Formats: sequence, structure tokens, C-alpha cells
Amino acid sequence: TQASDMKKAWIIAVMAGLLGCSTPETESGGAGGPGGTRSLPSSPDRPDIILIVIDTLRKDRLGAYGYTRPTSPHIDRLAAGSTRFTRCISQAPWTTPSIASMMTSRYPSRLQITDIPDALADDLELLPEILQRHGYATAAVVSHDFLGSRWNFDQGFERFHEKMATGHRVISSPGVTEAALSVLEEIDDRPLFLFVHYFDPHAHYIRHEEFAFDDGISYQGPLARRASPLKLKNIPADRLRQEDIDHAGALYDSEVAFTDHHIGRLLDDLRRRGRYDSALILLTADHGEEFHDHGDFGHTNTLYDELINVPLLLKLPGQTEGGVVNRTVALLDLLPTILDTVGLPVPAEIDGRSLVAPPPAARPVFSETSRGRDLRAVVDGPHKLIRDLRGGIELYDLEADPNETANLAGGGAAAIEAALRAELESWRLAHRAGSGPSPSRVELMEEERARLRSLGYLE
Repeated sequence: TQASDMKKAWIIAVMAGLLGCSTPETESGGAGGPGGTRSLPSSPDRPDIILIVIDTLRKDRLGAYGYTRPTSPHIDRLAAGSTRFTRCISQAPWTTPSIASMMTSRYPSRLQITDIPDALADDLELLPEILQRHGYATAAVVSHDFLGSRWNFDQGFERFHEKMATGHRVISSPGVTEAALSVLEEIDDRPLFLFVHYFDPHAHYIRHEEFAFDDGISYQGPLARRASPLKLKNIPADRLRQEDIDHAGALYDSEVAFTDHHIGRLLDDLRRRGRYDSALILLTADHGEEFHDHGDFGHTNTLYDELINVPLLLKLPGQTEGGVVNRTVALLDLLPTILDTVGLPVPAEIDGRSLVAPPPAARPVFSETSRGRDLRAVVDGPHKLIRDLRGGIELYDLEADPNETANLAGGGAAAIEAALRAELESWRLAHRAGSGPSPSRVELMEEERARLRSLGYLE
């Protein structure tokens, strides 16, 4: 049909734009139209949207990003038919502000979400609310307290499963997938927005026998079959061994592989139901994890790439071939990308940009944390500047030094440092507290405090 042909041409045009290729012409004069502005098909049908977020997932622990251990065969299969972004910046190195930015396309400081009790403001319009208003069925399965209804993340979801938010001592991926499969079983004939959040790669790291990367016997150190960043932090530097770090990494990889297996069950069910090919599928992480890369363990209080440069896979409706995008993008770009893809208007007051529009000029992307330290970072092209608001500047060339080991601040890159400092200060003033809605505050119950202390979020 003509609508089908237009849709195929549009997908070709979008992918060409993403990958920096020329756009093939069609019989109607090209899918992009005058000036490169694409037009969507007139069909009222809209694709399902599946958004998968894996908590605490390091990008470099996936085969699709070059990892040699077989931790992610199902994610890698998704990647083979998706666009893979090599530099996607999370707006914060911990869950609440990162996912809040994703669901609102606003920076955490603008949302005033900087500490554990800070919740989404009641008067914000979240992505599921926008989609629900335009006829989507909306459902979420979450497995972290910080994404629960007490933090206002249930806004706009008709079905909101949060029973798997039980902390690190419960293995949650099987239950998360089961809840997601129940949504697919029960959903009506409306297009679906399904947000699925997996938690198991978050500490404590547990060895899963069927997905193990050690023999379970050789290691005789203090971490045994579970590893916690808190335990690693408490080992004095002169007693910390590379063997301990490697063992923690092997347990973490086991968690990643276990989670990948259950994500595979979800993706296979979409295929079985005939909903996979036509769906818009996005897979990402809220943040990563540090394994002594910069002398620490865990997350929340630094802005190095092991924490904020997260995986992002984007499979457009009908897409079967993979591609790679190397320009810097942000998690807050997901909201406009989703709306743009399904043909809905993109709000003007957001901070993100659509990734399926004709590629705009490169722009700086920012990340921030006020947990433990008061840090702000800007990534612009190959350069990254981290400023400690209490004093201290770090500057890195991410192409020459991807592991961020050589601080160039105060050296021979004075012009670059000055430009990035000016960018960061301009952004900081524009997004200072008071520039957005006032957040809600969660009064933590003692049970929640105990669970958050066990996760390392509270002293």
C-alpha cells in the first residue's frame, strides 16, 4: 500500500539521518520532503513502544560494545538490528534524577531532584501521560524504590507493577519479566507503551550458577559469593587486591548475563506475538558502576564515564539492519525521540532533542550529582570537563584518553578549558534551583531507610 511504502521510505530516511548517510529518493520525491523535513504516513496506527532500562549497567560489559565475555547474547541480538549509540550521557550517576530526566526531558537541577527524598513534582507531565493522552495504553514494571509510586513515577501509567522493588537481597529479573509478559497477555488493542526496569546488576552482586564466569571455588577472598561496593570500600587500600576487584567483576558479569536471559524472554515473547518487528524498542541504563576505575566502587558521587556514558540501543519500527552513531546524545533525548517517531508533537519547553530528526548541530550535554560531592560535567565533542563546585577542575580528551586518566586542566589546553567552563557556567545558571517546578518530598519510613542503607544510599 501507499502508506506502507511511505513508512518504509520514512524509516530509510530516518536511519540515513542517524548514520550520516545520504537519503535514498523515492518515487514521491524523497521521504524527507523539502528542506529535509520528513512527513509521517497518514495511517492512524501507531507502533508499540518498549522502553527497557537496566539499573547500574556498564556499557563496556555488553558484547554489542566490545566485551569478550558472553554476558549479553539477547541484548546483542537486539543491537544487531538497532542503531547503537556509542556516547549516550546519563544526566546523573544515580537512579532517581537519571530516570526523572528520561521521563521529562529536563535536567535534574531543573527538576530540583538532588537528594534521596526528592520526588517528581505532581504538576509535571511525564512521557506516559503524554502518550496516554494520545491513545496509548501505558504500563510499567519497576524494581527499585526510587522509581516507585512514593516518588511519583506512577503518573500516567494505567498499570504500575512495583512489587519487585524489594532491594538487593531478592533476585528480581524473573518477576520483572513475568509482570511484563502479563501486560502483553492482558493488553487491549490500543498501541502500548511498556516501561520495564531491571535491577539485578545493582549491588549486591550475586553469582548465578548457570551464568557464572568463575568456578566458584578458586577465589578465597572476603567477597565469597556476594559482593557489595560497601564491603569493597571498607577494604584498606593496602589490602585490596586485584583478585578482589576481578572477583567482584565476575559476579557483576553473572548478574548482567542473568538479566540478559530474562530480557531475552521478553523480546522472544514480543516476537512470538508478532509485536517485535513493528515496535519502537529502546534499551539503555540509568547509570553504570565503578570497579576501582578511579579509586572507588559503586556509583552516585562521581561523573566519570564508567558511570555516565551508558548504552543506548534504538530499534525503529520495521528496522532490521544495525548501525552506529558516534555523536554525543543524552538520556533526556529519549522523550522527544519517542514522540517524534510515533508522530506526536514534541513539547517546546524540554531540554532534549529528537534522535530521529535530521541531525542538528552538535551541542554540549551535561551531567550532575550532589550526592557526597557537588559535581557538574559538560561533554562537548571529544572533550569533557568536570567541575567540583566546592573547588577543583578536571579536563579530559575522551578520544585520546577514554579512561580519563590524564587531567589536562591547568595545562596546555587553556582555550578548551575556558570554553567548556563558560558553557558549564551558562548552563548551570539557566538550570539553577527555582527554574523549574518544586519537587515533592518523600518521608522515608524506617523500613525504607534500612533498605537504602543496605544499598549504600544512606549512612
